[in-house]
Amino acid sequence: MNFENIDDDIDSFHGAVPEIKNSDILFTTDKNVIIGRVTLENDIFWIIPIEPKARTEISQMPLHIIYNSKDVSDRNFIIDNGTVKIDVETVPSVSLEKPLSLQLTPPDQTVYVNILVATDREFFTNEPSWVASAQNIIAETNWVLSNSDIRVELIPIYDATRRNQFSDNATKFSNPLGLFMYLYPPSDLNYYYSDIAIYLGGNNRDGEAQGESFGFTNPPVLCRYAWTQMVEDDIFYRGTEHGRQVVSIHEIGHMFDAGHETRPASEPQYARAFGMPNLWNTVVYSEYSEGLSITHFSSNDQGIFMGDNDHDNSRRISETRDIVASYANNKDKIGIFRPSTHKFILDFNGNGIWEGAEIDREYDFGTTGDIPITGDWDGNGNGITEVGVFRPSTHMFYLRNAGYPSVPATTINWGISTDLPVAGDWDGNGMTEVGVFRPSTHSFYLRNAGYPSVPPTVINWGSSTDLPVTGDWDGGNGMTEVGVFRPSTHTFYLRNAGYPGVPTTTINWGISTDLPVTGDWDGGNGITEVGVFRPSTHTFYLRNAGYPGVPTTIINWGLSTDLPVTGTWA
Repeated sequence: MNFENIDDDIDSFHGAVPEIKNSDILFTTDKNVIIGRVTLENDIFWIIPIEPKARTEISQMPLHIIYNSKDVSDRNFIIDNGTVKIDVETVPSVSLEKPLSLQLTPPDQTVYVNILVATDREFFTNEPSWVASAQNIIAETNWVLSNSDIRVELIPIYDATRRNQFSDNATKFSNPLGLFMYLYPPSDLNYYYSDIAIYLGGNNRDGEAQGESFGFTNPPVLCRYAWTQMVEDDIFYRGTEHGRQVVSIHEIGHMFDAGHETRPASEPQYARAFGMPNLWNTVVYSEYSEGLSITHFSSNDQGIFMGDNDHDNSRRISETRDIVASYANNKDKIGIFRPSTHKFILDFNGNGIWEGAEIDREYDFGTTGDIPITGDWDGNGNGITEVGVFRPSTHMFYLRNAGYPSVPATTINWGISTDLPVAGDWDGNGMTEVGVFRPSTHSFYLRNAGYPSVPPTVINWGSSTDLPVTGDWDGGNGMTEVGVFRPSTHTFYLRNAGYPGVPTTTINWGISTDLPVTGDWDGGNGITEVGVFRPSTHTFYLRNAGYPGVPTTIINWGLSTDLPVTGTWA
């Protein structure tokens, strides 16, 4: 399977046995652990390790068992009690309004959703390989989500670094979701660039319920969290591999607004689970059965035994997938300004592939000869970057506002005709201001909010042949600092807050003919990284945090005559 690209010796494989009716096989392998499901016609055989982590670490091949799913007693239980009621202990004051519109990519294209998978001390310790078990769940989920009427792929990040904190803080919260959100607040999900998150719990934490989620209610806060129980509850829930998969996919489905077999009248009625008496229940059905619950979502496109017009969770997931994929959409993305046509062409969805102006974005703004800049001109807290231009002939900035052309462009006269434009939040108030770099004096002249009562900030930095850059190099105070890129040595010299007490950051990157760019490429830690645009190959090379451990992001975009721009487009 291609969703898992972490070099951790854990991999998943999906396939079938030729000439065997209704065969379906899923294996997840660790260095010495196998978790497998082999479906042959009407029989499902499971292969699972049964020794705790401490034993697997000292044994080359720990004990596994193979069993037929028919050997497990089949008892019904309620997976969850519906979406979790808001508890003041778990969340700040938030609106519960659903989004008014749904953004849709073409149905034949796959949408990628990043998911953080976390666990506690008990599951980490007692499971032979908690990551292999978690990945086996994600692998099954992705197999289900890959259906042609859904086309979603989860990209997982596995984290157990806070496993002890789950147990140490468990008594402070009335439900697992409150605990999970406390230990992994939304800002941390953004740090991992995770749109959603699931807590695989090693305790029987919530009475009869084996799973919880806030549901698709309040993007992008509550609906990013889910919890599922990985261990035996009582005779009704034994924590089998199949049970773990069903309850996990069930709660993940809720995050995409897939509903039970009944829904409140105010919600989409077609987004319901489907069940066939004494045959099977699709995965978001409220009741779980070892023998009857399947991992697939109800669908009107997969035959009469999977759903109909009134039971089509697959349709709902395909409608909400773009919203879910945007929850952590705070990383900077690339784009270009084409001087010949004065058009901005932006990689709006961040996949590095131009898919037309209805999916990505194309703006006609400015005129030939303008120099592009980007920033959050209104500073209203949404963090969305708008485009703008600097016109050297008149030393005027023209800043395109949200709602343009009904909201007119902001015009600012600043600098002189030989200056180069820059933009940044110089005082940390959330609003991007403009500025210029004057090569003749190698000085920055930064226009502050409140000008002219607040005088410009003047910073002498670099040399006359340098190109200016700006960014929050330390990610600490929310204020933009200046820097330069020196083409002759292809080196960035970044001025840090507190300079000269805090020394300059020096980064060698690119080649002498490159044009510099900056941005928060991972969208998580608030730290601005550097990159370059290479005109000869019209390619961006973006240096990631942790380089060289985290490889460079390489994106081919635009033409050789284009000028690069970056920003958080949405």
